[in-house]
This record gives sequence, C-alpha cells and structure tokens, in this order.
Amino acid sequence: MEQLPIFPMNMVGLPSARVTLHIFEARYRVLFNTLLDGLEDVDEGMVQKESKFCGTKRFGLLYVDPKGKISSVGCKLEIEHHKQLADGRMMVVSRGVERFKIRKVIQEKPVLLAEVEILEDEEEEAGLQECEGLAAEVRELFCSTLTLGKKMQGKAPQGKFPGELFELPAQRLSFWIASMLSGAEEQQKLLEMPSVKQRLDREKELLKGTLDYLSATSALKGALGEMDDA
Repeated sequence: MEQLPIFPMNMVGLPSARVTLHIFEARYRVLFNTLLDGLEDVDEGMVQKESKFCGTKRFGLLYVDPKGKISSVGCKLEIEHHKQLADGRMMVVSRGVERFKIRKVIQEKPVLLAEVEILEDEEEEAGLQECEGLAAEVRELFCSTLTLGKKMQGKAPQGKFPGELFELPAQRLSFWIASMLSGAEEQQKLLEMPSVKQRLDREKELLKGTLDYLSATSALKGALGEMDDA
C-alpha cells in the first residue's frame, strides 16, 4: 500500500502512455508545484514544503465518467516535462507507470488523497511469454488499420510507426495500444482488465472490426468511383 495525491479527470491514464494536463485551478497549481519542487522554474510560493509528496513528481489519475462518477481503478503517473505559463497556469506532460486501486480515501479537500494498492496482472512469466504471439497480431492489425485510415484520408503513408509499437513487451504494449483507441470508457475497461491476454484479445477484436469497416468503406468508394467513370 502507498499514498498518492489524486487528480480526477475526464480522461484515462494508462501505463507506458503519455498524458498532457492543463493545470489552472489554484489547488492543483499548489499540488503540481509541490510535486515538482527542486526544479528551477517552480513557483516557490505555491510549494508545500511540509508535504510528503514534495519533489516526488508522482500522482494518481482517476477517470471521471460523464455522470460524475469517479473510478476506483486508476494509473500512477510520473511527470516528465512541464511548462509554467505567464499567468500561473501549467502544462504538464506525464507518463503512466502502473495501475492502482483505491483502498481508502484519506482526505477529500483541498485535493483528493488516497491509500492505493498497486495492481499486477494475473499472468506469470510463462503466461506473458505466450502473450507475445498475440501481441504480434495486435501490432500487425494496428499498422494495417493506421495505414488504411491514412490512405482513405488522402495522406501518403510515412513508413514510420511510433517506436513504442515495436519496443514494448506484450504487457506494456497492451496498455499503450489502449491509449491509442478512441473512447475513454473503453480505455477504462481495458485498464481494469486483470490480464494481458484479456486486454490484447479485446484490442484485437476492436482493431479487426475497425479494419474490416475501413476495408469495406474503401471498396465501396472504389466501386462508386468506377460507376461514375462509366
């Protein structure tokens, strides 16, 4: 168990994926300046030196759905970059580290503070190795979907895909792919899935469905174009 300051937001943080936040509320400006204590451009007047989180750069992100319900499973993030704006606002870029589940709320104001349990996937090492084959299928589907999508938009494929797609092992890849999918609620479901295989299976299903749709749409456009030329 560990304690984390929590930032509730209508977006989902996922391990290995980057999240960009615009910080403007006074209470969160205090929090983030405190987390970044020790860096040259931190607003010292906003830093709570007595805080146990001073200079740690780590916080938790929890998804808030359209009805205002806060999820109990979130992602621990670590700040990578930040920019102080002239009016005191901040832009903060963080990367997901690991999943957690809220076990106890310690305080609600001025910011949420909770005791969390880090969540591990169900697979043992052997199970993770078996997931690499499934990860390869998901990589191929992602590349094919992205390439066809760009082609249909009239954009020439650049020949380069994000480095994470080929560098990450199956477990981290399953989260990174989730961050590339649209829809916060779907991303939250993937975040909460207890195993790498479940996440990759779902992502394979979603990507295959998208690719089939794009292929059918492309074929229909091609057929209609031939009819117009006739």
